[in-house]
Amino acid sequence: MSEDRVQIMVEGGKASATPQLAQSLGPKGINIKDVLVQINEKTKHFQGMKVPVDVFVDAKTKAFKLHVGTPPTA
Repeated sequence: MSEDRVQIMVEGGKASATPQLAQSLGPKGINIKDVLVQINEKTKHFQGMKVPVDVFVDAKTKAFKLHVGTPPTA
């Protein structure tokens, strides 16, 4: 299984379709809205903090999975 990894930083619970995100995920052939819904669900308890998120996309099936990291300390 060949996976592509896209790393992004989002505000907890408030990920939105930015040009950078569209450029990163658009060519992968996945539904960006579905990705954003899942990111916002998984990061909602980090409101007001920037959270690193890795999106892993299976190149064949176009399925994706997320890994939410820990917000960096300021």
